[in-house]
Amino acid sequence: MSILKKLTIENFKGIGQKVSFDFKPITLFFGQNSAGKSTVLHALNYLHDILNLHTINADNTSLGHGSIDLGGFKHFVHKHDLQRTINLSLEIDMTSQDLIETDSANLFNELQRLFPGEFVHGELIDLSHISNRIETSKIDIEIAWSDLLKKPYVKSLSIAFNDEPILKVVSSSTCARIEITQINLSHSIFLGTESDDEVIYLYPLIENIIQERYLSPDNSDTVILDELNIDELDLYPPDSPHKKNKLNDNALIGLEGMQDALPERGYNLKLQDIWEEQAWIDNPQEVSLFKSLLSLLLMGPIEVAAEELAKLRYLGPIREIPGRDYSARQTEGNNWSDGLAAWDALFHDGKALINEVNHWLNGETDSGKERQATGYSVKIAEYKQLALNSQLMGLLQTEDLNGSKKEIERLIEELPVEKGFLLTDKRREVDVSPEDVGIGISQLLPVVVGAIKRDVPILSIEQPEIHIHPGLQVALGDLLIYAAKKYGKSFILETHSEHIMLRLKRRIRETSEDELENEEYSLNPDDVNIVYVECIDDETRMLSIRLDEDGDFIDRWPNGFFGERAEELF
Repeated sequence: MSILKKLTIENFKGIGQKVSFDFKPITLFFGQNSAGKSTVLHALNYLHDILNLHTINADNTSLGHGSIDLGGFKHFVHKHDLQRTINLSLEIDMTSQDLIETDSANLFNELQRLFPGEFVHGELIDLSHISNRIETSKIDIEIAWSDLLKKPYVKSLSIAFNDEPILKVVSSSTCARIEITQINLSHSIFLGTESDDEVIYLYPLIENIIQERYLSPDNSDTVILDELNIDELDLYPPDSPHKKNKLNDNALIGLEGMQDALPERGYNLKLQDIWEEQAWIDNPQEVSLFKSLLSLLLMGPIEVAAEELAKLRYLGPIREIPGRDYSARQTEGNNWSDGLAAWDALFHDGKALINEVNHWLNGETDSGKERQATGYSVKIAEYKQLALNSQLMGLLQTEDLNGSKKEIERLIEELPVEKGFLLTDKRREVDVSPEDVGIGISQLLPVVVGAIKRDVPILSIEQPEIHIHPGLQVALGDLLIYAAKKYGKSFILETHSEHIMLRLKRRIRETSEDELENEEYSLNPDDVNIVYVECIDDETRMLSIRLDEDGDFIDRWPNGFFGERAEELF
């Protein structure tokens, strides 16, 4: 199950005012054309590239390729207004994640091993005490346009744990000055409780560097670093022999070697030295550990979020049909946007995947009604091509075939094996090329492969129902339920399909009333998030529509649930 919890979008493409939605195993976006449904999927693609590739001025995306044309910041910032800032916020469920497994944690622990037992009252920091307290992490990214640099940049990055802010990084418009401007010193993850066998209290480590009298005016333990009077800042306790240390550029903790406010993945965080040279001699371990602790708190959640988004695959609204001479790509990548990666997967994964795909395409179940019953199955034909002017062709045309038998067999053996896709028409018992059948099968097959394939844990699809008739759309609802439940997959769909929705509603009702014939299709209301997207006064709005245990809508569907049908019938 994906650990993605919530996405918030502001000033991206057609979305102006801030909108949010929760991720569920099956998340569906309904709404009129151009309301902003696909924008949500594009924003997720863009965020993937920001965190994994540091791509800010995106033209296309690494997941969307030619299917998503963002056109650069000037085109995808809301209303093309360069004075606006794009804000993207991603919340992650951390209950099954562990910061101590990140690269930043490895650095922190390595430093502790270099200086065993020599800081913070002689106690080493056990990162598991921190990580175990983190239930959710939240990353807020603000992207702005720099008139001086003539390009966009990450203006600010904020990290929160358990809905409680902990760190904020800000970049100047030229990206020449990047600094940590806020640190929450008394965040709950730092504090031990009376029930702890060993109370872990990290405040002294930071308190030795930033004194309580420089806390924010409301007496909370959040330090507003950019509001401090740097000339009066004393980084040491009152009894410290060191003198007051003045900092340059009004920055308390500057960051070096960064493009903007977003740290580079795979590199250690470089903090400017804010201690006097003598401090390195007196207490180098405390200095190093403080730096690596900040690095962990800043980089850890970014690493987790980036790795989760790296599991995402995007299937565009128009899937290509492999030609008669199509050759599968040698390696599988993340380019699912045109659908051809699904056909490649059938080559690479072999018979097991093909058999399971055909199990869904053929309608081969005990009842004969639960699968999609397309009437087609897919197979990979193997063959060898023979050139007309080849030596082998010459030998085959001679009268004495027996005399040349061994040579013919040798030449045949040396011919490379070619592979090609065929679809078997089960009704007519004939093999045909994907190009010879209706376009619906070619559009459906990548959806089926993506839903079944184990290493595609998060699949976002634009119009999964395109070009397939209502009966197949209904069965597609069962496929989504089956894959989400059995394989822990998450689906994010932009759709107009009433029939998919009707099947989900039916399965919820049957599950509640214990009427399911097949438990593989059990579904609860909490497994589904239905988001209605509409444009009101030139602003995109999102309304979550809940379902009860009877499969009925709790919230009123705007303009009725597919009210066009009722209007035509009555």
